[in-house]
Amino acid sequence: MSAQSECLSPYEFGAAILTVAQNSLDGRASYTDLWVYLHGEVPTYASFFRKFSRPFSQLGRACVELKLPYIGALIVAKRSRKPSKAAVDNMADFIKAHGIATGRDAREYLDEQAKLAAALTIEDLTQAFRQAAL
Repeated sequence: MSAQSECLSPYEFGAAILTVAQNSLDGRASYTDLWVYLHGEVPTYASFFRKFSRPFSQLGRACVELKLPYIGALIVAKRSRKPSKAAVDNMADFIKAHGIATGRDAREYLDEQAKLAAALTIEDLTQAFRQAAL
């Protein structure tokens, strides 16, 4: 799949994350693996992940509105296979800003969201977006 990351719809971005995660050994998707899936090549600059900012936010809003698990919680750093502290803080802030309590431990909350998101299929995602369009 070749796509401009900034132009992806929330559905397309969510489906890409799920596809990459479901095809990985640990059920997670690194920024690099997601880039390779979407663009067919390894990123050539260090700040490539910033291109995911807009679709990441739009997907987050869609997950809240559609009452889906937070699919973005499946994204991890390539080497550690865990979200960075900054990523956890950013996701937790985003979730809290949309009126959802994360509890005392944001990382634990996001780990639970990742487990729930990992159980989603592309068909589940498609159905949720179709129902919202009705």
